[in-house]
Amino acid sequence: MLSLARFAIFSTQFYLLLRIFGAGLPIAEAYILIPVIYLIMALVPSIALAELGIRGSVSIFVIGLYYDKIGRSGESMEMIILAASSVVWLINLAIPAVIGTFFVFSLKFFRK
Repeated sequence: MLSLARFAIFSTQFYLLLRIFGAGLPIAEAYILIPVIYLIMALVPSIALAELGIRGSVSIFVIGLYYDKIGRSGESMEMIILAASSVVWLINLAIPAVIGTFFVFSLKFFRK
């Protein structure tokens, strides 16, 4: 249940950010394309720092295919997709990692 909730939250965040940045992706198509992006991300081995670039590339490729099909592609659309993907990564991975390092280094194990 926790994994399903996490997936739903990440997918909703990604969809909302695409809408905020002006992608105009219909919700039905978004909830088909976003799981495909997450599936490809799960299959591609990566480390945390490289994940941002891979996530952006995969998102641009998958969502870009949709926009190519409906005739609404271009460099500005790629930037919108990249921005939304980057903000999702920042909110869910980078910021919690930075906050976590402060807690880890405050443990007695690291103090001598």
